[in-house]
Amino acid sequence: MTAGFWGCVYGEGPLCLVPTAPRMNAAEYVRILEENLVPRAAEVFGEEEDFYFVQDNAPIHTARVTQEFFTRHPWIHLIPWPRYSPDCNYIEEIWGLMVKEWDPRRERNADQLRAHVMEVWESIGRRPNIFRNLAASMPRRWLAVIEAEGGATKH
Repeated sequence: MTAGFWGCVYGEGPLCLVPTAPRMNAAEYVRILEENLVPRAAEVFGEEEDFYFVQDNAPIHTARVTQEFFTRHPWIHLIPWPRYSPDCNYIEEIWGLMVKEWDPRRERNADQLRAHVMEVWESIGRRPNIFRNLAASMPRRWLAVIEAEGGATKH
């Protein structure tokens, strides 16, 4: 049963969105990375070309099986990132935009719900300026977090 989604974005738009189990574990996370992130990143950035990846160090991100995945894929460089840091992670803005654009009257069953999630994701993805602006906002976000001494910011 799907109860959530894992998404990945970059400065030009969405990379992928994948339905997940109600409580994703590290094994599922690694499967998602292997089956979705790796091929999509190769398509966008080039086969085994270096790219930088952010994850927030939640337990599934720091699990041994996840670390082994990154060891097997040395062209994926992890950027050190604080645990649970929504002020620094602009995908949170994308999730918020999805909520704003949601049409709650459309879904009647689980399949329709999943289809609507994908439709909203793709609709946002057709507006690359959103992603460019969010990527450009990162230095300002980091400065705000530093000024707040790690506390919450307006982002």
